[in-house]
Amino acid sequence: MPYEKEKKYILYLKDEDRDMFIAKNSNKIQKAGIIQWYLIEEIRIRLQIEYMNGNFHEKWIEGRKTLTDNVLIRKEDEKNFIPENSSFIQNLSNYPFVIKIRHYLKTVKNVKECILDEFLIEKHPNTGNLKYLMEIELINEKTGDEVFDNQLKILNFMNFKYEDVTSHKKYSNKYLAVKNKKANQQELIEHLKKILVG
Repeated sequence: MPYEKEKKYILYLKDEDRDMFIAKNSNKIQKAGIIQWYLIEEIRIRLQIEYMNGNFHEKWIEGRKTLTDNVLIRKEDEKNFIPENSSFIQNLSNYPFVIKIRHYLKTVKNVKECILDEFLIEKHPNTGNLKYLMEIELINEKTGDEVFDNQLKILNFMNFKYEDVTSHKKYSNKYLAVKNKKANQQELIEHLKKILVG
């Protein structure tokens, strides 16, 4: 099982300045729409949707993350799959979920990815006032912690503050997830697609 090493940051960004922040810091990769459902025994189902050249591309991923003694490092195991039928998708309403738009930011050497997750709070009220959560993931667990600082230095925060919340469990997606059995899963997916199209 591979390992991941990452930090999480709350970004106190105003909605009206979001597009400018992304324009200044984007790595030009297409943004993605994401829904993550949290099942039993640390199992997570993720649907990732991208819109490119007039077409939607969906990727379903089953994953499992396990904590280690180091708060920055977790064991991670993922595999792609194709849902058997529409019933499988609707049955996911039995589990807590998060829904968000993921923006990919520019990176420095030895950073695997830097992403800004924008929670869709109108569909997911459990996040409260938390709307923007940034993650920096290094290329492997042996990469030095100084790379996190190197990454932060190249980002233009436009005088907006950020806060390292890596050690706060309440900011993990699993704890932000909320169950809503009334939610139609297909409608959530279509909602993401409309946002991606613009």
